[in-house]
Amino acid sequence: MDQPLVAVLFDLDGTLVNSRDAILNSISHTLESNDYGPLKKEDHVLFHGVPLAEALKNWQPETKQMVHEFRSHYLETYMETTFVFPGIVELLEVLQRENVPIGIITLKTTHEANMVLEQMDLMRFFRGKVYGDDSLDGDCPYGIKPDPSHPLWSLMAMGIYSEEQLESLLRTCGGCGVDPAKAVETFGGSAVLVGDAGQDIETGKAAGMVSYGAAWGGRDIAVLMNARPDAIFKDPVQMITALGLKADDRPPLP
Repeated sequence: MDQPLVAVLFDLDGTLVNSRDAILNSISHTLESNDYGPLKKEDHVLFHGVPLAEALKNWQPETKQMVHEFRSHYLETYMETTFVFPGIVELLEVLQRENVPIGIITLKTTHEANMVLEQMDLMRFFRGKVYGDDSLDGDCPYGIKPDPSHPLWSLMAMGIYSEEQLESLLRTCGGCGVDPAKAVETFGGSAVLVGDAGQDIETGKAAGMVSYGAAWGGRDIAVLMNARPDAIFKDPVQMITALGLKADDRPPLP
């Protein structure tokens, strides 16, 4: 990287953990319990990188109760079909060893995300640095991605810069997002956002961050490419070199 690495923010679902089946099963259960029938395969795309409450409006305008039904079913069943992607722990261990601040921005609630991280033995990397979609549960101090305030507020909360500097960045966002040069100046280097959805890439770019596409989650690479990330990786460990870090003893990828 041309600039010092100051922080890395990760999406959770489809980036750190494979939770696709758990999420789709709980969505289908919620739809069936509201007499809409099971989730159809062609409707999966409606939930890609979109807040659940918004996606469910394709079935009915008021979705708060459906969201609560989803949460209840998901938290009861997700452990059956959720696992950490290969290479993620190694990547996180290298970042932690190099004292790079790491956090999560997710469309899950902060509570849900913390539960998943605890069960997947990933909380040791992210304790106190998880920023979810809590907008349905009360006041949320940031917008939800693709709003650039989601990663920008998260970086401020992680101590990368002050609240005054955050306010300055948000004032300059406008319709074109944060100027990358202004972002680097404020960050003191480059901050990276890693995600598997086009929305993640768009969010990072709007925040003036370096945006990396996580292609190991099985999402259509063409979708990531259309969002124009700075790079796309098929293995989390490939990111270590791109970030200017050194992996532990492991043969290089072909």
